[in-house]
Amino acid sequence: MARLPMRRGAIERSDPMSVLDDFAGYMNRMMGPYFPAGDMGDQTWTPLVDMSENDKEYHIDIEAPGVMREDLSIDIEGQELSVSGKYRSEDHHEGNDVRRSSRRSGQFEYTVRLPHTVDAGKSSAELKDGVLCISVPKKESAGQKKIAIK
Repeated sequence: MARLPMRRGAIERSDPMSVLDDFAGYMNRMMGPYFPAGDMGDQTWTPLVDMSENDKEYHIDIEAPGVMREDLSIDIEGQELSVSGKYRSEDHHEGNDVRRSSRRSGQFEYTVRLPHTVDAGKSSAELKDGVLCISVPKKESAGQKKIAIK
């Protein structure tokens, strides 16, 4: 049985995760010829998301580099915001055997339930430099009213 390669000084390093990184690299090298990344087809992936709010609205920034505007969809139903999209990978290697492919491809969907009622009609979105920026205004709740006690 093959032993895991140990880098000189691995034990003394202050990062305990480095041993797992070494192991992951070893497994990728060992299994790569049998499970090449390029043969996995379209996959689902989860984009990186930042969400903030102020008194008037929510701001949602979703990283979607390489995703085209026409491949994005934003839906608001009640207090639920759903964003979906598809990254189309272009095959520039036609006729060649792909030895490694680590670029992202496939579909994503992100759904979040917002804490307040929102005004979907006044929401806006902009795709700029690979980041989808969504602004969703909060709506005053018609059913909430403070009642003075006499």
